Formats: sequence, C-alpha cells, structure tokens
Amino acid sequence: MRRCTAYLAMAVAAGITLAGCGGAGSGTVGPRMSAAAPVAASVGPHGGQRVSIDATDMLRFAPMRITAAPGTLTITLHDTGSYPHNIDFPSLHVRSGDVNGDPGSMSTTVTLHLRKPGRYPFKCTYHSTAGMTGVLIVR
Repeated sequence: MRRCTAYLAMAVAAGITLAGCGGAGSGTVGPRMSAAAPVAASVGPHGGQRVSIDATDMLRFAPMRITAAPGTLTITLHDTGSYPHNIDFPSLHVRSGDVNGDPGSMSTTVTLHLRKPGRYPFKCTYHSTAGMTGVLIVR
C-alpha cells in the first residue's frame, strides 16, 4: 500500500511539472514567432525598419535569424520570462539595455545603422555560452 501511494505521489508531481512547462509566459516560443524561421524586418511609417525579438527562459532568441535591408533598424527586445537578457552586436559595437521580465523592464529598444550587406551575429551577453545567439542578415 505504501509503495502504491508513493507511485501515485510521483505521478501527480510529474503531471504538475509537465503542465507547468507550456503555455503563455513559460518562456516557450509562441505562435507569433518561430526560433528557427528567419523573420524579415518590417518597414515602419517613416521608412525605418523594425523587428521584435523575444528573449525566453529557454535561453533562446525568437527569432534567431533576422533579415533586413541596409538603413536604420530598430529592434525591440521583449523578455518573456524571468531571466535577465540583452542583445549584443559585437561587430557593430552595439549592446541593448537589460530586460528581466519585471514590470517596467520587460522590453528595451536598440537602433542599428546598417551601412552595408553582411552577416552580423548577435548574442545575449549573459547566456551566449548556453546558445542564446542569432544572426542579422543584411541584404
């Protein structure tokens, strides 16, 4: 009887754990963006380009690949979880402010002035060794 109760308790705990792994706010990539699919920057009302990137508790950017044309690109970084994140473009010498999911620090904006085509890697300075990296492709 004791063994059966222990197995039941483990099954309930596993179910609760698995239920907490999905859904909004859990750091998963939602229907808005896929981490693997490249996302093209959209052109704003004043001609500048813009794109939004989510920073997740899975230590990934969503999207991880962005395409843009030469010119001005404004990136808004949203923290969808609880870890601190930022976005750093080492070859462009540009780093955003930090976001951490707390009210008032859930998003930050950085503007890039892209002068020529190329591939510009980006990373989270906190989590790049865990794979939180991406690439901006300027065409």
